[in-house]
Amino acid sequence: MHKRWISDHRTVESWLQEKHYRPRKPAAQNSKLDPYKDDIVSLLEKHAYTATQLFQRVQEEGYDGSYSVVKRYVHQVRPKRKPAF
Repeated sequence: MHKRWISDHRTVESWLQEKHYRPRKPAAQNSKLDPYKDDIVSLLEKHAYTATQLFQRVQEEGYDGSYSVVKRYVHQVRPKRKPAF
């Protein structure tokens, strides 16, 4: 047996004896979009802009990230539509 295998085996055994699963905490990551998020939210509160329109707007202000990041964020923060009736 290799020494590494024994240490790995002991680690697995100790984890199996745990009473509950301890999930790994994700590290906080900064986004290129962070400086523009407040502006996007305030614009969406005033008008129902599309993600493309907002992408063009933040690009004019200096954003050099991707459209998909803006689109995902707009989807998360867009106010819910009210039913017609």
